Amino acid sequence: MVAPRLRSRSYIKKKITTPGGRKTVHYKKKNVSYARCGSCNRLLLGVPRTRVAKLRKSQRVPNRPYGGNLCTPCTRSLIKEQARG
Repeated sequence: MVAPRLRSRSYIKKKITTPGGRKTVHYKKKNVSYARCGSCNRLLLGVPRTRVAKLRKSQRVPNRPYGGNLCTPCTRSLIKEQARG
């Protein structure tokens, strides 16, 4: 019986033939979708399309305010609004 955590549809099942000739099933997490801007839904540049837990902190998101949440034009307009009051 398969472990209950592997019965989810978030896993890809891949049938593998082992060196001994047996057929087994390997489970792999599906790919992550592209990161998108929180306000305009545009694709975020500089954010990798991988599971962030496997990356170092410096590789996860851009090193600026709202990095990884908002795109550059939206960040610029938000900072201008905050500065103008």
